[in-house]
Amino acid sequence: MDNKQVKLERGAASMVVTLEQGHLIITHGTEGNLLLKTPIPEGTWQGRIWKLFNDLKNENKEVRCQAVVEFINFYNESESALKRKEDNKLIAEFMQWKKVNAGLIGYETPHSVALIKPSDMLFLTDWNWLMPVAQKIEKYLCDNQGKVGYFDECLQSNDLEVRYQAVVEFINFYNESH
Repeated sequence: MDNKQVKLERGAASMVVTLEQGHLIITHGTEGNLLLKTPIPEGTWQGRIWKLFNDLKNENKEVRCQAVVEFINFYNESESALKRKEDNKLIAEFMQWKKVNAGLIGYETPHSVALIKPSDMLFLTDWNWLMPVAQKIEKYLCDNQGKVGYFDECLQSNDLEVRYQAVVEFINFYNESH
């Protein structure tokens, strides 16, 4: 094993953590069954991952255990960020924003003169971004189907996250039915 790989063992169970080409890879058992392969975002996480990786090699059991917990948190944050990015792309396309590939995928939005990457869109954190989407959905429901209980209730919520989730679920429903 090189310095970019560490094997954790407890009794018959084992896990190998590898850092390779910008990815965190965790395999289980002697057969190497893949448990996780996720990209490591640039910036702060890269330094944090290297520290955690080195902590996995530490002789102190508590330090190793804390590093495993941190890796799990990293995975959960990565999955959440990836889902939010995909949801933001879904919303941008529903709003018919122009998609531009200028070295990176971005969208022309009414919120900025610059291209906005899906990971930088603020639908989940800014009412000014989300409300035009909710209004477009409400208009569609009124014009085409009348109010639908679940979407109507959630689109009226004062909780931004609830409204965001309702928007994403509606767009998925809309895309499947059209």
